[in-house]
Amino acid sequence: MEHFDNWSTAIDVVSSQFYDDRPGKASAVKYLILFEYTLRNGEGSTYTHPVYHKFVANPENAVTEPIRELSVDMGVRPSSAPYITWTSIKGNVGTIVVSAGTSNSIFINRTLGEGGWQEVKTMAGRAYSREAKIPANDMGYLHLAGGAEEGQSSPSQILAKVMDFEAALQRLGRE
Repeated sequence: MEHFDNWSTAIDVVSSQFYDDRPGKASAVKYLILFEYTLRNGEGSTYTHPVYHKFVANPENAVTEPIRELSVDMGVRPSSAPYITWTSIKGNVGTIVVSAGTSNSIFINRTLGEGGWQEVKTMAGRAYSREAKIPANDMGYLHLAGGAEEGQSSPSQILAKVMDFEAALQRLGRE
């Protein structure tokens, strides 16, 4: 059994010189790190939470890699509480799947975060840090799970949906 007694020095993955900029909620898969970058709108007290990503070939140099905002060709910009997963389905390097807190859709990329992202509509509701996972026993499906929507103060139901991910990718290829 492996023990985790020895840790390397902590490193920054993303940082800002401005206190009000709050990059966070990072998750990673393969060589791609995904995070929201909370930004204050001008001098006001409102914030936006766009989702960014960076490709990191060497984790020791993560902070020096450029960041890119995740945006879909049609202009959609996922926002808030991102979650990322990877599947070997489709593409030479598989498919990256991103869920974001303000959208019912998922967002996919088949080039390890380089190039364009595509939006895939789902029947699942929005949820804060909505989990997206490919079940180990059935790689053709995507499981989406979460709790309340961001900012919701009243109790909510727990979200659990399973979608035929392979069929959704086939439909996307025909559009």
